[in-house]
Amino acid sequence: MATLSIPSSPLRSPDAEGLKERLQLNQRMQQMQGLPATINPQKLRETAQDFEATFLSQMMSHMFAGIETDPLTGGGEAEDIYRSMMVDEYGKLIARAGGIGIADHVVRQYLAQNEIRE
Repeated sequence: MATLSIPSSPLRSPDAEGLKERLQLNQRMQQMQGLPATINPQKLRETAQDFEATFLSQMMSHMFAGIETDPLTGGGEAEDIYRSMMVDEYGKLIARAGGIGIADHVVRQYLAQNEIRE
């Protein structure tokens, strides 16, 4: 059984360990009831992190829109394309480094909605 690996980060929500325990409990409940453990913790975490990266990129794109182009590079369409790619990578890096906690909330919400109740 795969386990959810949550790296430590000062920006990570304080109940990240609780998320891990809740996911493991949910999987055990599914197995006891004869249901397959359909939640892949690694995939769930990656998907939530991708969502957070996309969100952060969108927020930063508005921030970078106000910055004028450098006369040295000349601006133009190519600079707009590369700036867009740079902002996307910034979002991915921030999310991988712990983000701002959106991924934790997405995982928590997914687990709450898919919890097996008796």
